[in-house]
Order: sequence, then C-alpha cells, then structure tokens
Amino acid sequence: MRGCSFRHFGGFSSDNGFCVALRHDKLERSCFKNQEKPVHLRKLLRNFAEKGVEMRIFGLKNCDTCRKAVKLLDGYRFFDVRVDLIPDEILDAALQEFGDDLVNKKSTTWRNLSSDERAMPPRDLLRLHPAVMKRPLIETHEQKLYLSWSAKTQAALL
Repeated sequence: MRGCSFRHFGGFSSDNGFCVALRHDKLERSCFKNQEKPVHLRKLLRNFAEKGVEMRIFGLKNCDTCRKAVKLLDGYRFFDVRVDLIPDEILDAALQEFGDDLVNKKSTTWRNLSSDERAMPPRDLLRLHPAVMKRPLIETHEQKLYLSWSAKTQAALL
C-alpha cells in the first residue's frame, strides 16, 4: 500500500487496510500486493449507511401493506423476502415469538399450496415459499420483532 497514490486514481486507503476505489481498474497493480481485491466505494458507503439503520423490514416489494409501512417509517432497510431470504436467526426468533401466526393462511399463495405443503413445519414452508409469510416482519435496532402493520405495531413504531 505504501508508495501508491490513491488520490490520483480516485480512491483512498481505509483504516482496515482495504484499497478503496471508485474504479479499481485504474489502480496500479502494486497497490494490491497484500490485498485479495479492492473494495468499491459504493459498497463501503452502503455498509456505513447500514450502521445507521434503526430497523429492518422484511416483506415483498409489491405488497401494499409493506408499502404503507415503508412510506411511514424512517431509518429502515427493506428486504424483499423473495430475493433476500430472511436470516436464520431472525426467522427462528420470529417463529419462537409468533409461531404459526407467521404463516399467512389467508393469502393466495397459501390457497394454492398442496395439502402436503400445508402440512410442512412453518420454518420449512417459509423457506420454500417466502411469499406465504405474513407481512411485514419488522426488526427494530433493539431486536424487537413486530408482525403485520396493525394499529398496535403503528403505535409502537410511529
């Protein structure tokens, strides 16, 4: 890292020793001697921004209820459960707290399931069909979980 002018190439050296650059293809090869690969500035800024996030919302981007929650809340990061699976620790905590209520038995997805799939344990069913989850599932920075956008959830979060 020494002897390499990152300002000239549009990047800088961070405290953790990573080579951070807007365009790593413009950096000198000598800058990467002890590096696995450079970290893009966008990724670093996204990680810094996530540290300030107060809560995480798990839902579907096309769900009207999730849209209402996102519209009214500040300081969140939204995860579309079809794309970004719910982390195991959050899913386990939600199942422990809400049990079978985590599965939305009024949804179209539930109605289209076979009887064998309906008989599956909730954890396996949610991994196989994430859209069957009651939405949104909100985790606050204190690791408190809220399920659905009910009046009780709104009173606690707004």
